[in-house]
Amino acid sequence: MASIRHDWYLREWVDALDCSITDLRERTGWTHRIASQLVNRKLRWNRDHLSEAAYALHLEPWELLMDPQDSMEIRSLRKSITLAAERRLEYRAAAPDISDLQSKRTGTEGEK
Repeated sequence: MASIRHDWYLREWVDALDCSITDLRERTGWTHRIASQLVNRKLRWNRDHLSEAAYALHLEPWELLMDPQDSMEIRSLRKSITLAAERRLEYRAAAPDISDLQSKRTGTEGEK
């Protein structure tokens, strides 16, 4: 059977967040053996492990499936998009002067 690369980044997230296996164990309720084996990729994770680890580390579950640096870049991009959208909503074009519009329609612009 071909060697399978790991498919989640629990070890990298634990390191990036400066979290110990003991902290993870306490937050999830896992035994030390389970926590250690999951972090060190000796035990295959399941959906419950993914959800519990994400909750314990204050992450979205999908973030555990990608490198922390990539996830942080996505977060930064989302924040930039949100800020840009908020600024766009704050921008309001000045209402045109009605007299200017009426004079353009009637062609009396220069007769004032």
